Amino acid sequence: MAAKSDNKPSANFQKTLKGILAGGITGGIEICITFPTEYVKTQLQLDERSAKPRYTGIGDCVKQTVRSHGVFGLYRGLSVLIYGSIPKSAVRFGAFEELKKRNVDAKGNLSPGMRMLCGLGAGVCEAIFAVTPMETVKVKFINDQNSAKPKFRGFAHGVKEIVREQGIRGTYQGLTATIIKQGSNQAMRFFVMETLKDWYRGGDPNKKINKLLIGGFGAVAGAVSVFGNTPVDVVKTRMQGLDAAKYKSTLDCALQIARKEGFKAFYKGTVPRLSRVCLDVAITFMIYDSFMEFFNTFWGKLAVTAIHLTVDDDVDDGSGGAEQLDPRIRDKLEELNECTDNINKLEKQFEELNVLFRDTLNERTLRLRQISQKLGSSVADARPYHDCRSRVSELQKRCQTAVQSYEKSAELHDQSKETITIAEHKFAVRGQSGDTDFDHFWQEMLNQANTKFMEAKSLKTESQSEHSLCIQNYFDEQKRFIHLEKQFRSAIKKSKPYYEESANVQMELNSIKSRIETLNKVILDAKKSYAKTLKDLENISDEIHERRAQLMAKSLTREPGVGAERDDNHCEYSLKDICAEEVPQLNKSTSDTRAMTDSLSPNTSLASRSPLLGHSSSSSLNTTEDESQASTTTTDETLVHSVDGQQADGLDTNGNSCNDTNANCIEKSFVEIDLEN
Repeated sequence: MAAKSDNKPSANFQKTLKGILAGGITGGIEICITFPTEYVKTQLQLDERSAKPRYTGIGDCVKQTVRSHGVFGLYRGLSVLIYGSIPKSAVRFGAFEELKKRNVDAKGNLSPGMRMLCGLGAGVCEAIFAVTPMETVKVKFINDQNSAKPKFRGFAHGVKEIVREQGIRGTYQGLTATIIKQGSNQAMRFFVMETLKDWYRGGDPNKKINKLLIGGFGAVAGAVSVFGNTPVDVVKTRMQGLDAAKYKSTLDCALQIARKEGFKAFYKGTVPRLSRVCLDVAITFMIYDSFMEFFNTFWGKLAVTAIHLTVDDDVDDGSGGAEQLDPRIRDKLEELNECTDNINKLEKQFEELNVLFRDTLNERTLRLRQISQKLGSSVADARPYHDCRSRVSELQKRCQTAVQSYEKSAELHDQSKETITIAEHKFAVRGQSGDTDFDHFWQEMLNQANTKFMEAKSLKTESQSEHSLCIQNYFDEQKRFIHLEKQFRSAIKKSKPYYEESANVQMELNSIKSRIETLNKVILDAKKSYAKTLKDLENISDEIHERRAQLMAKSLTREPGVGAERDDNHCEYSLKDICAEEVPQLNKSTSDTRAMTDSLSPNTSLASRSPLLGHSSSSSLNTTEDESQASTTTTDETLVHSVDGQQADGLDTNGNSCNDTNANCIEKSFVEIDLEN
């Protein structure tokens, strides 16, 4: 291979890398499943007893959230956890695998004390590098969304505001509590998990465990961790909330909770947390164990595939050189990169337009509310007039559409009627001339014209009826509009600024909405282009693998035996292959060869006595009895000396001196025989 062995990661680093990759994938999948319970837990912990409680329990929290924000309200703040859960889980499992491989015994097992220490180290690492900033932003984001006037428009904006107001330290509030919580959490979980797995395996680290059983062990580990560190989790949540400034330190936070709310406050949210954590840990260990098993099985294949994508392949293409990387792959990869950049750019613009739409809607709604409060009841009094005005405008457009439809149907009706007249005139002329031979073309034309005439007549009648109805509704609404204008003249005049502003807002929002819809279509087209390019790349990959398989099969094809038609392309491989297989057999049958040689008659030719010679040339077949006898003796002596591994001091088939070792001598004889043939 073009890739050298010294460039490969060590086995220990590969194990850590597997843990990081499997952990990151696990974290992303797990948080999408369990986030609603995390949301409810955080809401209950933030509902302090010193203030007026908003929720009476888990069910009430879920009910109020769904009523206020819909079902997706339970996923508010998910983006924050998505950004943090993947690195958190990757750091946790990567650190555990790194610590574990350094402390296992000769059999690959951890002692009970080392299980807890490795888990503690993993928890401390994830607390410092992932959990603290992620949890701080998450809690503040959820708390902000529940305020009367949310100030965070999204994850990026929320982080920006927190850093601007509080600095980097604003994302590391409650670090001590988080380290204690995560360290104790993972120490208990990994200790219980590894202990149960070791108990089930009976000390054999290679014994496989059913995934459902892994999930059960994970649920037990999660339950133990919940009852062990829920108080720490409560303190951590308070320290990371928007009201964290009223606590001097982690210890002060714990003392204030105990003094104001009692000991039970440390276990607020335990039930939802218990259900969440048990499910969370069970799913996490099941997914992680599955991916680790997958990586352990296919890691070598994945590594080879990655190398083949970046270096030249060493499969011989039959021309003496190595097969180079297909240039089409490079082109398609460049197209994929361009498509990805384009999609990312478009989606960024799409998100910006959505933010602009929401900001504009909120700002204009607030502005209209202020104008409405300033104008008083005149806005409500004038609303029937403006609603009627909108209906009049809509009916006017419908009337115009009905007129166009009627005119079109009337024109179609006249055309079909004219066609019928022409066809009837043609038949009348034929009848007056006494010609009884009907023209089938005009007959078919007359039939079609009659059909179109009936359809046009029906359409004209319907259009006329619809037009009459629209006109009637329009005049009725117009009369009502005039009546309302006279009735609420004063209110209409007073509320004019409000409705003018409302019309401008509607136009502005419609413009942004149109841009969003257009951009969405462009994004869909870009994603289709990406999918097409990816499909082309897969087809090229399949083609390359098929070609390599054919080349490999061709290179392993053995040539026919000596004496049959030979293929010069495979001469070298076949000679070596024959030598490798024939020499051991000759070693075992030396005595049989001598007996066979002695039993041959003097008139037997060299070709008939040696099956290795096959079809010899005419000169070889016409040798004299003396030459044949001498050649036979020489060949037998050469074979006997060769198979004994000695230096062959006799003569080869052409009478030349042969001082090579056994395999080389036989191969040399074969080559000379083939050259004669």
